[in-house]
Amino acid sequence: MLNNHGINAWVQGVVFFVNDRANLNITNLRTCPVWVFNTSEDGGADLRTFIKNVDYDYTMTNGEIERITDFILSKAES
Repeated sequence: MLNNHGINAWVQGVVFFVNDRANLNITNLRTCPVWVFNTSEDGGADLRTFIKNVDYDYTMTNGEIERITDFILSKAES
């Protein structure tokens, strides 16, 4: 999906809850192999931080991070 919109980036699996009323309670967070974000808990900022800090083979520019995050959040709003 990202590639179809001109975004060429490594994809790391995450779960992003778009229902801003969702209440997350994750146990065993240290053993959870997938990162989980929620829009009601400033998930957009957390998602940007996650993308910025993932160990890629290359460093993404701030512009790339913004484009990816904005794209994901736009899909959450539709």
